[in-house]
Amino acid sequence: MKTVLLVDDEKPFLLSLRDGLATLADQLTVVLAHNGREALEILKGRGIDLVVTDLKMPIMDGFALMAEMMMTYPTIPVVVMTAYSTPSILQQMERLGTFKCMEKPLDIKTLRGRVLEELDAGERGYIRGVTLTSFLQLIEMEGKTCTLLLRKAGRRGYLCFRAGRLVGASAGRFHGVKAAEVISQWEHVEISIDPLCRKEEKDLSVSIAGIILDQVRLQDEASVGAGPPRRAPPDDEEETDDIDTVLDELNVFMELNDEDTKPKLHRPTSKTNISTLSPEQDERRNMSVQEKLREFAGIEGFMGAGVFTPAGEPLAIHAAGVNNLPAVGALANNVLLNAQKATLEMGAGRGQLVHIEGEKAHILVRCLNEGTNPLKSEPGKTHIHLVLMLSDGMSIGMAKMRINSIIEKLADEFRP
Repeated sequence: MKTVLLVDDEKPFLLSLRDGLATLADQLTVVLAHNGREALEILKGRGIDLVVTDLKMPIMDGFALMAEMMMTYPTIPVVVMTAYSTPSILQQMERLGTFKCMEKPLDIKTLRGRVLEELDAGERGYIRGVTLTSFLQLIEMEGKTCTLLLRKAGRRGYLCFRAGRLVGASAGRFHGVKAAEVISQWEHVEISIDPLCRKEEKDLSVSIAGIILDQVRLQDEASVGAGPPRRAPPDDEEETDDIDTVLDELNVFMELNDEDTKPKLHRPTSKTNISTLSPEQDERRNMSVQEKLREFAGIEGFMGAGVFTPAGEPLAIHAAGVNNLPAVGALANNVLLNAQKATLEMGAGRGQLVHIEGEKAHILVRCLNEGTNPLKSEPGKTHIHLVLMLSDGMSIGMAKMRINSIIEKLADEFRP
């Protein structure tokens, strides 16, 4: 018995889809979610064979859901419901082998056929999960305005969209179209989404689908012996660990908005030296960590604080109007790592704290590593980074004393 997850914020529409699939009750079970966040909770708790999702939803939209699925559930096939597709765009996405789109309003008979088709593909070993190229084409197709921060195996880049058009891009030492070409070839990417377009480059307003299709065309020509293709620069030519590059990306993501400011506890998405807890223990630790992070709120200009693994994965976030603290913290985390390497090379010992002074915020990053290896985590030893954001530098002295005190209190919470 297969399980299909339907995601849409319009309850009557969602129920009509469920009823339409009732004739397949002997072949599949239908589960419902009203937004992306509910869908992720369901994905965590049970096996899902296919996701059918809308894009425009409150709390967490379909784009954010698929960004998470790319990282955490890359093999689960997705069917997207959209009211903005055109035959030409659908043909482009089919050519790229990306996920299926269905136009609203849906024809129930067509939906049943599409669901069976996708499930049958999975039975035959043909996995159609969310890919970066399909995700970017949806951004364009929906005319979405946003900034994407993308990470892949230590590399970082960003893509800025205005009404679906690419208006800014950076990947290491590359910018503009070349950066987009590099990023479009990445696989297994982690994506953070900002709902605003943070950076626009002069004279850059291009179709991301055109860039992707150009790369596909060049690969096709090479495969039939038409000569060596003009490819985007390979990943190993990028210099994304350069400190200026990291600070430039950090500046893009230091812009503020007041959405989604509820404090959260985040579980690491990859293997880290952090203890695994039961749901009840996890909730108790969450409350304890949030209580400690709230001690920063009394500092003038407080914007947010977060606990991160040395790899930049958020463990706990307490924000006061900062929606992008996980992305900002991950980049600031990398600044600290570069500083630690530099102080060791200079013979000054292990760097413990970095102060980043930006035009829009001051960021403090503090390391606590109980192990003997300056740059690596050790079994049974706490190794965390604490990030604090302030709107100005008036209280930096107080903030530095507070961050040293609070990180010591947090050590027991995250000891393996």
